[in-house]
Amino acid sequence: MKYLRSNKMISKFFSLSLLLMLAACSAASSPTRYYILETNSLDSSAFLQKNTGLQKQGNRDSQQNKSALENQKGNTVLNKDNLAGPLIAISPVSIPSYLNRPQLVTRTGDVGLSINESQRWGEGLPVGIARVLSDSLTVNLETLKISAIPLRVGISPDYTLQVDIRHFEGKLNGSLSLSVLWSLRDKKQRIWQANYENTVSAGETYSQYVQAYASLVDQFGKEVSRVFRDLYMQK
Repeated sequence: MKYLRSNKMISKFFSLSLLLMLAACSAASSPTRYYILETNSLDSSAFLQKNTGLQKQGNRDSQQNKSALENQKGNTVLNKDNLAGPLIAISPVSIPSYLNRPQLVTRTGDVGLSINESQRWGEGLPVGIARVLSDSLTVNLETLKISAIPLRVGISPDYTLQVDIRHFEGKLNGSLSLSVLWSLRDKKQRIWQANYENTVSAGETYSQYVQAYASLVDQFGKEVSRVFRDLYMQK
């Protein structure tokens, strides 16, 4: 009887081990998905083409942009002479170190974080934030013929926007929160500094989570545009 009982225990052990190995293989073979920040409501193409001669094509400048671009010291930069109005340049966006990684990061509880290996950004998160923010500013300040771009070498902007993100994470099936300290400078001095906080639904899937990310950046851009418009009209 002891022999039979021992064989049953060994059989159960191997069965359990096999199930664990299969589960591990299944997890390891999960396809990696990549995401970029994009908001369907933003379309600065028409404005850029009308005021700068630039046309957007996806996330890259098209070949038709070359006439409005110039090369200086090996860096392709926007030719400011083609702009119809003032230019706002967005300094490199600062984000917390735990977010500055290829993987999507979500909250687990009040102090825990989940780093999702199979859910990744298709570009650096600060780069994506600056791109969506520049689109938002350009669209929302269109009536003032003001353009916004991420800061590039060789550009001398009329205004510089500095963005220091303190928190930008949330939970699936929960909420996503953004906390930012931002400031605006003209060519001489800082003319505005403020905190911005907002929370939206994070959605149930990672795709919805990324869409919520882009929505928060867009809403932040609208707030910056509102403040900038008030300051600009007071000049």
